[in-house]
Amino acid sequence: MSLTHSDETERTLLAAPDVLALVGATPLVRLHRVVPEGAARVWAKCEFLNPGGSAKDRIGLALLEAAEASGKLRPGGTVVEASSGNTAVALAQACAVRGYRLVITLPAKMSEEKRRLVKAYGAELIVTPNAEPGSRDHYIEVAKRVARERGGVYLDQFGNPANARAHELTTGPEIVRALGGRVDAVVAGAGTGGTLTGVARAVKRANPNALIVCNDPEGSVISGGEAAAYKVEGIGDDFIPKGLDQNLIDRYEVVSDRESFVWARRLAREEGLLVGGSSGSAVAAAVRVAKGLPADANVVAILADTGRNYLSKFHNDIWLKENGFADLVEEPLAAPVRVLVKEAA
Repeated sequence: MSLTHSDETERTLLAAPDVLALVGATPLVRLHRVVPEGAARVWAKCEFLNPGGSAKDRIGLALLEAAEASGKLRPGGTVVEASSGNTAVALAQACAVRGYRLVITLPAKMSEEKRRLVKAYGAELIVTPNAEPGSRDHYIEVAKRVARERGGVYLDQFGNPANARAHELTTGPEIVRALGGRVDAVVAGAGTGGTLTGVARAVKRANPNALIVCNDPEGSVISGGEAAAYKVEGIGDDFIPKGLDQNLIDRYEVVSDRESFVWARRLAREEGLLVGGSSGSAVAAAVRVAKGLPADANVVAILADTGRNYLSKFHNDIWLKENGFADLVEEPLAAPVRVLVKEAA
């Protein structure tokens, strides 16, 4: 499979050679109810519709192909990666198709759904403490150590140029084509930095004046703040990833956990889009941007992953109450669950 999509692959595939051929060519969906009147048009790039449920599906195969091309990864080999969850799922899916063994190191803060998904695809999962960068127990350091000890190939999504290149060749051009080149702003979070960097390169090539906005959590150092704990997953970090080109970023929008969860829940209940907290963060930031642009401008928010990864977290009223977000529980919308059992005759 090539990293670039032809016009043919951007049409619906009725007979795919394998599941990896279904990665990419995700639609843009215009948002309505969550966007205030008079603001610019806001479009959602629905990356959660990839077969593995996230934008990271695009780099799962790209990272494997780069390792194969280098000669480091050979048939039947072992792949090792550090991930906050979505790259883990994408790689687990890709390795299942390509026949590689996979070991994933995952920080303890990540959702139970992501852990179960990785194991469902047959990968080995090592859950690490929420340690400081550089610490022996930090998930990246554990991955490097496991790769050395087992003779595996550490893919290094945080520094591997194949990460951003995959989005430069696919995600970015898809956005440009879908809007006929009229892209005024793109909003995306940065975890590894690959999605934002790759998309920015492609969009800036089509429109040098396009605004590139990074939505970053409170507690992330990427936007210049001080490192602190936060609950939204998949974006921000306590270090600047090597794969992020900050020179491409025109503006940062810092979004709190609370606002991320509010907007993610709104997207499900008002737009029918069940997405993760980073997507809520992206749309919160995109609406801020849209308020300052003409009504005919186009703002694109990257919806990075599915809300099915977080049904035990912020999409769960009990979790919200237990984690200090009780005020976000909308009781009138929380219909009681009734279990009807037919009585024996």
